[in-house]
Amino acid sequence: MAFVGFPLLEEVGGSFATWYQLEPDGFAGFGNYTRLFADVMVPVSALHTVAYLVLTVPAEVALGLVAAWATLRVKVGRGLLTVVFLLPLAVPWTVAGQVFLGWFNVNGVADRLGHDLLGLPPGLLWLYHPRLAFGAVVALAIWKGAPWCYLLLLGALSNCPEDVIEAARVDGARGFTLWARVVLPSVRPMLAFVVALRLLAEAQAYQPVALLTNGGPSFPGGTSLIGFYANKLAFGYYNFGEASAMGALIGVGLVMVAFAGYRAAYPREGRRSRLRHLVGSLARSGRRATRPARGAPGPAGWVAPAHSAVHPRRSLGTSVRWAAHRRRLLLALMALLVLAPFAGEAPGWPGTHVLSGTNWPLVESGLWNSLLLSAVTVVGTLALAVPATYLLAYGRSRLRGPLFLFVLFTLAVPGVIFIYPQYEEIVRLGLVNTRAGMAVLYVTANLPLAVFFLRPAFAAVPRSLFDAMRVDGASNFTIVVRLVLRHAASTLVAVSVLTLVWVWGEYQVAQAVLSPSNQAANTLPLDIFNGTVGNPLGPYLLSLGPPLLLFFATQRVFRKGLVSSELL
Repeated sequence: MAFVGFPLLEEVGGSFATWYQLEPDGFAGFGNYTRLFADVMVPVSALHTVAYLVLTVPAEVALGLVAAWATLRVKVGRGLLTVVFLLPLAVPWTVAGQVFLGWFNVNGVADRLGHDLLGLPPGLLWLYHPRLAFGAVVALAIWKGAPWCYLLLLGALSNCPEDVIEAARVDGARGFTLWARVVLPSVRPMLAFVVALRLLAEAQAYQPVALLTNGGPSFPGGTSLIGFYANKLAFGYYNFGEASAMGALIGVGLVMVAFAGYRAAYPREGRRSRLRHLVGSLARSGRRATRPARGAPGPAGWVAPAHSAVHPRRSLGTSVRWAAHRRRLLLALMALLVLAPFAGEAPGWPGTHVLSGTNWPLVESGLWNSLLLSAVTVVGTLALAVPATYLLAYGRSRLRGPLFLFVLFTLAVPGVIFIYPQYEEIVRLGLVNTRAGMAVLYVTANLPLAVFFLRPAFAAVPRSLFDAMRVDGASNFTIVVRLVLRHAASTLVAVSVLTLVWVWGEYQVAQAVLSPSNQAANTLPLDIFNGTVGNPLGPYLLSLGPPLLLFFATQRVFRKGLVSSELL
């Protein structure tokens, strides 16, 4: 409430004030909103954002869904595939931006491929043509966003009833029919949530534009998005009033999107009746699958039609083998798509020149700050999320439902709304330009997602064990430490990894809180973004190492934590 609820109220009030300095400077009525609609950049950015959402969100969800389904179908190398498909999450935004610049710069990989394969003229200015630059921004967003869909849908698909799927296959369901009648209905709540979550995230996108085009080329900005322009209004022009008004409008729209996603996941008949309907439909599908094969006599003398559901020239074993080969080919192509962007920078990495020309004292300071903030954020987030989730899962108060809706609301409201009043609050507390101020904002940003992931893991603890410990006189602290945390250990590891990876690659909050001259507190991603490290190839490799090692070291526990319980 201190760093979310109060800043939200202050944001709404600031949208009706003249606000060019730290404090609002008087009531302005609807003047900020009027000037927004008169600003030519606002409708242009809005149209670009709509096109951006139409291109990115369906592609991210589709790629994540197909990759998750294909991963669960293989029996060998599943852990390695999980690490490969989650690799973009481990790559900091600053490094990802440089990797894609290696593709789309003049004489980059895209330029050479276009010339060799399509006969395009050499020296094509990808980032200086509005449509081509917009395509580059979309490609970077999809590459970074699809792993989130894969991450969430992997857990949902893992809980699909495998016996029902196999029964549907025996009954002749293949391809689109299997997906439409069995798979998608079983993951409908999570699928609706993933679509809403990606809409919320991409509608406030800032990093792809800032790293590749800075809103250009041409005027009005050929790649300017609403989230990018709102940040530019605030921290570029110091027009916090109009930025707050834009943030309020974005927030209203995204809350409506979140509500629509919730209704799509859980229609008005309620969650319980929806689950009964789903269980009933799966049971009916299973009963249909238990009928004898077509052309064979049934138990009561019933004889199915003589034609076979299986292709007459292909046996079931041959069909399964062909499906396995197609699945391996699909996985190889998707893994190639994940690794392909590194082709732009990989040729320059081998050799001793990677380590030369780099400001290593500054890199050492940034690396230490990144490690320190990552550890503090993980510990602080779990220290607050564990008791909060315990109350949401086992508390007897009637406020449990509204409190969890508040958690979901903080996931829905865009961060662009909070960043200005949170910055003002940090200044009032004397924490601006300090690591403590950044840690407070990092914990605030990660707390809702941590509660969201931990709640189903805590609720999955057998109630009988909980009641038995209560009867034996165990306190809440004892129950949490000796029962709940042990049962949810894998989910705690998954939340810790996600939090650490997010902090490790974050630079937008650091850019707002820290002064450019305060290099002693700068993080490694911020130093890379500001271009103060000299030769960046060494810091790029250094920033990739810890997240990748963490993913490899914890991939089994990490995946178990994601698939151990239903998130919704």
